[in-house]
Amino acid sequence: WPGNSQLVFSPDGSQVAISDDDQVNLYAWKGGELVKKWEVDGQYGLTFGSDGQRIFASGEHGTSILSSSGTSEVDRLEWLATASSPDGELLAAISKRQGKSRLTFGAVQRSSITPSFRDDATTIDLPSWLAERRVHMLKFSPDQRWLFAGCAQGGFVVVDVKGCKVLPFQDEKRSMEREHTKLFEVGFS
Repeated sequence: WPGNSQLVFSPDGSQVAISDDDQVNLYAWKGGELVKKWEVDGQYGLTFGSDGQRIFASGEHGTSILSSSGTSEVDRLEWLATASSPDGELLAAISKRQGKSRLTFGAVQRSSITPSFRDDATTIDLPSWLAERRVHMLKFSPDQRWLFAGCAQGGFVVVDVKGCKVLPFQDEKRSMEREHTKLFEVGFS
């Protein structure tokens, strides 16, 4: 697959979405038939919402929210990355405003296709050494206690969701011998 490709399975395993820098394709896992195709950029991140009804495709100019069933409507948000918690109750998003990368996370306020945060969401500025990079990877731990935020250039932080703070466990990837390290995926046990 050309470009910076992403591949993700739906929560129930019945569909697989594949993206690159100009389209997202949704396939039925059994049989491999093309279900839907969107002309949107998904090169930096692709994830299903926990309900399986939405796909978040993060590209150069923000995040497109795609409906995996019914409509082919596309909503666009200025988020650089997004993640849903495994139970679907929490949402996380990276945005960049006035040169600062910010991480917002909290309970999701559900509306039609476009998710948003409830009023009690937490927003923190990412450390400056990470904020100057394109932070596009977000992932909740299975117990939703931790949130990973990172970039392909190798820098990352781990956030304590309940404590609303960046943990001292972080990696700036500043040393010369590690300069060419890349992150492609992260997972929690």
